[in-house]
Amino acid sequence: MAKPPKPIGLVTELPQASWWKINRHIVLLCVGAFLGWQLSSGSSGADPQPPQPCPTHSTPSPETSVSPFPGLTRSP
Repeated sequence: MAKPPKPIGLVTELPQASWWKINRHIVLLCVGAFLGWQLSSGSSGADPQPPQPCPTHSTPSPETSVSPFPGLTRSP
């Protein structure tokens, strides 16, 4: 059983805090960081799908004029 605090004059000496009370913020920080890392890694267990190939781009024909702003026309 724990010893009662011994008096030093009118001030009593408090008993030493437990390991958990001293270090609980560090433990909870590490557990929270680990769980956040696990949740954000997206480990759903499913096999990743291979990327779909992109369609090839052809050069525009000379008859086609490309306007950067289709609604705007330049007036002389």
